[in-house]
Amino acid sequence: MKFIHAADLHLDSPFLGLKTAPASIWKLIYSSSERATINLIDRAISEQVDFILLVGDLFDRETQNIQAQLFLRNQLERLDEVDIPVFISWGNHDYSSESRPEIDWPSNVTVFDSQVSSHKIQLKSGEQVAISGFSYRTRWLNEDLISNFVPDKNAEFNIAMLHGGEKTGEIRNNHYAPFTVGELTAAGFDYWALGHIHQFQKLASSVPIYYSGTIQGRNHNEDGTKGALLVNLTHTETKVNFIETDVITWQKISISVDEKSSIAEILELMADKIKENISDKLALISVEIENQVGNTEETAIQNGTLLERLQDMFSRQTSYWPYEIKEVIQPNERVFSEVDNKFWQASEAQLFTDDVITETAGTLFSNAFIANHFHDQKVQSELKQAVLRNIKQKAGHKGGQSE
Repeated sequence: MKFIHAADLHLDSPFLGLKTAPASIWKLIYSSSERATINLIDRAISEQVDFILLVGDLFDRETQNIQAQLFLRNQLERLDEVDIPVFISWGNHDYSSESRPEIDWPSNVTVFDSQVSSHKIQLKSGEQVAISGFSYRTRWLNEDLISNFVPDKNAEFNIAMLHGGEKTGEIRNNHYAPFTVGELTAAGFDYWALGHIHQFQKLASSVPIYYSGTIQGRNHNEDGTKGALLVNLTHTETKVNFIETDVITWQKISISVDEKSSIAEILELMADKIKENISDKLALISVEIENQVGNTEETAIQNGTLLERLQDMFSRQTSYWPYEIKEVIQPNERVFSEVDNKFWQASEAQLFTDDVITETAGTLFSNAFIANHFHDQKVQSELKQAVLRNIKQKAGHKGGQSE
């Protein structure tokens, strides 16, 4: 038996903050989720898989535009033409609310409702496969539904689809069909196809439990190659191969400058570093600059002038697009003269915690996407860097005057 496990297509993703890119580049960015989906369907057809699983968040939001819906339906019709069944479960982004009319899907498509259920199919080999799953009815789903997954004893293989996250000690974060790996391994299924986490992950060795990740990275926190999983499952072994589907990549480069570096030198250094990243995909690049206090060109970084000039250098091609420049401050360096580093480290340990961030945000965290964003470790690291930059601007400037 051979099938594809994919999740988190996020069609019609807005790609916030990138609309200022040149039209040719913006077109590639905006269409990337659709092009990644086409790559996915192409691979399913070329591999002649027995079926495909789409485990939640096919759309980026509950209210989809008609173009995104028609696009997905047309792609699934391609699978219908070659007799490949498709199983869909809705996730926390595209949850199937009662007020949203269900689209008229092709006959090869099975969509799970809000109750855990099982659908049995017979493969061309004659094997009986039972596929279990459910769809979200609301954005948050705090209930542990694993006990509702029951293998079909009359099926030769049992596969489960689950869009959710592992349980944590923080109850407020268990909004997405929470589970433990122990629950999944004990449930008696031959494969768990997971969605929701945008990074490919294997959660267990005794039982194949996998997140396929998103098929196309949508922001700087989703760097690296994205795709889906091609699964070969027999009674004796499971082979899982990652297949690339993405058409743009998010990358990060770093350079160091000092007080003697001119704007022209910095631009040349960044451009050369960017061009080292050879790829057949459009690379969206974040440039990190390790900057020294007293650099006379520092304001060009802070006011956006440097980014504008760098983008102008790449505005007539579609291989690279530098979308941001950030200063990176190392706390152990003497970047400010009037603030003791030990005091900063003590303050950092007290202030940058989930509890303090949650208390500061207040009712903002009633919106799940905001809470999830600020609980992300990369985002918290960026918050620290932002605070350091503000301290540096004030204390570092004063120190420069006294030296």
